[in-house]
Amino acid sequence: LCNHPNLIKEGTWCYDNNTGVICYHGNIGIGSEISAPTLEKLFVFEGMDGILLENLEFTGVTDKFICENGYISGQANVEKRLNHKVEEAAVFARDVSGFTVEKCRFWELGTNALLMKGNLARIYVRNSRFENIAMSAVSIGNPVGILTDKRNCSFDIRVENNFISNIGYDFPSSPAVNLFRVDGLSVCRNTIEYCAYSGVSVGWNWAELDYALGEMVNIRDANIAYNRISHHMQVLRDGGAIYAVGCNCTKEHAPYFNFMHDNFAYRDSVKRTVRGFYLDGAASNWHVYNSVAS
Repeated sequence: LCNHPNLIKEGTWCYDNNTGVICYHGNIGIGSEISAPTLEKLFVFEGMDGILLENLEFTGVTDKFICENGYISGQANVEKRLNHKVEEAAVFARDVSGFTVEKCRFWELGTNALLMKGNLARIYVRNSRFENIAMSAVSIGNPVGILTDKRNCSFDIRVENNFISNIGYDFPSSPAVNLFRVDGLSVCRNTIEYCAYSGVSVGWNWAELDYALGEMVNIRDANIAYNRISHHMQVLRDGGAIYAVGCNCTKEHAPYFNFMHDNFAYRDSVKRTVRGFYLDGAASNWHVYNSVAS
């Protein structure tokens, strides 16, 4: 009875081992620590608007998926039998808007650090550190091919000024920064190093599609710039420091509405094909310039 949410007192907490839910009564201040073994999600947000996670540290989250199911990996850590992403994460969010992660640290995680799906808008991840993450550091959006469904598109996403290191070695098809269909994107001034797969992956669908600007969105109004990415593709081959996939609109319409510029990609001595900037699968309407791949 002591370990029940209705009975906990101010400043105490309880953990439900069956559901993986942790409940805390009171304010969490600087220096506070809450921990529980084998927890697969720390924070869960659904259907909320106006969330700020600031100056928080997340560590120790584990994942039992491989042990219980094995692992048949698809593109961008989409488990083929499930046809969606493995949903464990230190911070999991669904159908949220106005969500900001600022000056946080995610480290030593057996899952994703930050995983968001559903109807998403105004998601900002800034000035944070992601180190030793088994899956993706940041995964935002929905891996679906139905471009006409607006619920599958994320709006106004910004991943800026973050340090991201040692990502995806347990689930190697996990890009460090994993973004799907998006309208309004800024991925700028990040340092990304030591990744099993791509440093940044954006877009979805490999088919050539015939539609006009404004009818459907795969990637629109994107700016990926001033990032330093090194030691990427340490395990897999078909990717890059920055990997973009999917058609955007027919060439008769706006010639460029996505920009990839002033990025630096450094390839280490691993003897395999490692691409710097890779526009794959009918990718279109990108302007790539002023970048270095070494």
